[in-house]
Order: sequence, then structure tokens, then C-alpha cells
Amino acid sequence: RMHHGLLVLWLSEGERSTLIDFIVGRAVVDDAWVEKMMCPASRGAVNVNATPTVTSFGFDIRNYRQLTKRQAGLATADFGNLELAWALGFARTTTMRAQAAVVGNTVFLPVAEAGQLYAIDISTDTPCFKWVYRNPIPLRTGAAFGTLPGSGRKVLVFGDIAPLVHMVDATTGQEIWRQSVRLTSLSNGTATPVI
Repeated sequence: RMHHGLLVLWLSEGERSTLIDFIVGRAVVDDAWVEKMMCPASRGAVNVNATPTVTSFGFDIRNYRQLTKRQAGLATADFGNLELAWALGFARTTTMRAQAAVVGNTVFLPVAEAGQLYAIDISTDTPCFKWVYRNPIPLRTGAAFGTLPGSGRKVLVFGDIAPLVHMVDATTGQEIWRQSVRLTSLSNGTATPVI
């Protein structure tokens, strides 16, 4: 439709994403690699009752941002002996902005530009994905892990650039709800939510 000489397009979120990729010359990436990295059934379950190590941006409600030797599984003196066990690269991602939540052998990692939250099994030398939450809008905050008040359900809460706050089930990655926290048309959310 034409409006004051400008073409106004009414597109879905997916169509807007495809159009933006085309306009800026960004190659569309095949996500088949994600399916290849999905965990076998023997490693696919998320143990939400394991002791959480990192539940929010500040590692705890007081925002201390430091882990004890017991929490981290290593001491400062051990750093000189560390070797790289594995590394992951994410397509179309040049910036990693978000703090992961760590519960037992699962790392809940928000990948900003991909708009995805990965539940990564780190129990062996070969990581795999327990589940992947996909959002058409880039994510912007860290993931907060905790218990949904009143239900006992273990959840993850995080935000995107819209800004929308998302709550997903930590066991399955299924969306429970999403809510806009926009105050103006220029609103942006950058802080990790606290449960």
C-alpha cells in the first residue's frame, strides 16, 4: 500500500526477517547443523532438580559475579593447567551478549542474533543440544533460572530486543508466555530478569 510516497509493507515477523536479510545482503544460514547436534535420548533429559551454579546475570540475587571453588569445580590455581575441551560457533552470530544459566550438566545459553536459547548438555567431552527455543527476534538478555512461584515449575526467563520478556519451561524449552515490556516505541531491554 502506498502512503505519502512510501511503500508500507504488512509482513509477518518471519517475512520481515527474510526481507531484512535480502536488503542487507546477509546470507540465509541453513540450521541443519542444529538438528545434527541434538542429544540422543540417553542425554536429552534436563535435570532441573540439580544444584544450579549460575541462575542469573550476577550468579546470585546479590549480584556477586564470583563462584566458589565448590561451585566452579576448580580453584584459581587450576587456571594454568586448563585446556580447551570444546568450542561452539553459531551461524550469523558476531556478538555474544548474554550470560548463560548453569544447572547441573546443562548450560542454558541465549544466542542473541540467532534469536535462540540452547539447552546444552556438557556432561561429556562432546556437547549436544537437549532442546532449542527459537524466537524470530534477536535475544538481548541473559537467562534467569528459577522456580515459578505457586507452581514449583522450573523455568527460564529472558528478553529480546522488541522488548519482550519470555518464560519457557526449563525441562522442555516450551514457551509458557511472552510479555511486552515496551514503554515507548524506542524502548529496549538489556537487563537479565530476576525470578
